Formats: sequence, structure tokens, C-alpha cells
Amino acid sequence: MKPTITFVAIGTAIVAFVLLFYVHKPRYCESDHPKHFSRVDEGISMFMENCNASEQQRHIQIQSDKGIEFAELLENAKPEDAEGLINLGLHYVHTLGTDEDIWKGIALFTKASELGNVRGQYRLVLCYLMVLMNYPKAFAILQELEERGDTWAQARLGWCYRCGWGVEQDDSKAVEWFKKAAEGEDIEAYAMLAMCYTYGIGVEKDYEEALKWHLKVREQAPDSVYANYSPRTMEELFEDIQLREHNSKQPTP
Repeated sequence: MKPTITFVAIGTAIVAFVLLFYVHKPRYCESDHPKHFSRVDEGISMFMENCNASEQQRHIQIQSDKGIEFAELLENAKPEDAEGLINLGLHYVHTLGTDEDIWKGIALFTKASELGNVRGQYRLVLCYLMVLMNYPKAFAILQELEERGDTWAQARLGWCYRCGWGVEQDDSKAVEWFKKAAEGEDIEAYAMLAMCYTYGIGVEKDYEEALKWHLKVREQAPDSVYANYSPRTMEELFEDIQLREHNSKQPTP
């Protein structure tokens, strides 16, 4: 039986990637896609038009503690309303999280993306990268977004070059994309540049430059997860380096 993947796990993988440049290996591939979700319209019709009372009750029960009713999400998810489709998709992926529910969410993100919704495109990119392992499709969507000056896409193009996702692996090009995204004040690009300069990934090691980017993270996004891992002084930076070097030498359980 395949393990269920949720966006919580995806978020954890993203943070691990930012901190350690670890290439997350998803467990899905597109060949796993259930036949009854092979077309977006079939997926949408299944849970927007033919959703029976027992299915609605399942969602309502799961969400009762959070005060969110599936019936309300379903009512707001009109075929032409991208935001409603995305919110319903997030409910399937985040809250329910079974294999089948994740495919429903992916179908909804796809429809929202087809409507030109940027948020839907973001979610679809993450699905292609972390769930479907279809790196060329993710890369193509990122290129489309980048052509419109999207800094989120620029930072993730840096990921793709760093990891060889849909393109030949190239650390120097990864740094170029991180720098471009940083020009647009993308916080994750700041964090990635800090790691690049700390460990000499695509650039020469430069601890002062690394600390500069860490401090930018703390200054512009003090409540972000990246700030929690950004040292404030050169002494803290060296302590982090020593700790990670120590941990990397420990045997894998």
C-alpha cells in the first residue's frame, strides 16, 4: 500500500531542501493517476456534481472542530471561480490527505490554473515537483510565470537548476535565478543565497555575503520559518556550520 502524502509532508520537504539542499524523492508518478481522474472535467464533476450526502457528511465531520463545512466549500467552488476551486482543492489535500483525495485536489488546481489563476499555478507546480515527479511540466509552468516577472517562479527555477529538475543540473545557474528572485525581494531566494555563499554552492564561499542574506531574511520576514534558521552574527553562523558538519557525520538510523 502506498504511503499517503500530504502537503504537510511537502512543506517539510521544502524546508529541508532550503536548509540542507536535500533533493526530496517523491513517492508518486503520473502513471499512478487513477483512471477516473485521468481528465480534469471528470474529477471536477465527480466531487462537484455527484457528491452524495455521505461524502459531504465525511467532510463536515472532519472539519467540525475547525468550523469549516465541506458543503460551503463545495457551494463556492464554481467551475469559473478559480479561488473557490483552489480552496476546495486545499481542503482535499490538506485536511483529508488520502491518495484519492490528493488527486481530487490536483484536478482542482489544474482547473484553476487553466483559468489563469496564479495561485493555482503555484499549487500545480508544487504538485508536479513533489507529488507527480513531472519535472518538465513544472519547469514549463515556471518559465511561463517567470516571463511575467514572477519572483516566486524565479526562486523555484533556481531549485530546478540546483536539483536537475526538468533541466540539466547547474549550480551557477541556480545562483543566477536566486539572485534574480532576490532582486524582487523574494524571502526564500534570500535564504537560498545565504546557503549558497555559506557552503560554496555555485559561488565561492563568502561568509560575510552569507550573513548579509541571513540578516535580510530576519529583517524582512522575522516571523518566517527561514528566519528561525538564520543566524544573527558571524559567531552564530560558524556555530551552525559546525553543528551541520557534525550531524552530517553521524550514521544514518
